[in-house]
Amino acid sequence: QLLTDIGDLKQDIASGEEEVVQLRKTDQLETQESNFVQEELNNEIMELDSNIINSQLELVKLQDKFEEMKPVFEELEQTYSDKQQHYEEEKKITVAKKGEKQVLEDKILKLKRDIKRLQ
Repeated sequence: QLLTDIGDLKQDIASGEEEVVQLRKTDQLETQESNFVQEELNNEIMELDSNIINSQLELVKLQDKFEEMKPVFEELEQTYSDKQQHYEEEKKITVAKKGEKQVLEDKILKLKRDIKRLQ
């Protein structure tokens, strides 16, 4: 009985040692995979950081360009506003003159009728 128990224990020890070896191999593979994934993620982070820096530089350039061009746009807005106001004034004058023209045409028509009647 004792020999059988010792044999079983030796077999359990051998099986346990195999399992330990297998677990160490698995752990080693998982550690390598984890390190690889970590390295990939670190590379992605570095790339994203680089993209952020480049985007910030581009933003600064665009803001500078905007500030540089802002007076031109403000001048164009003022010119547009002035021209729009001038157009509205001319439109009112044109409408008034059309009204005057119509009144004069009506008077001319009436005078022509009066002349025909008098003839």
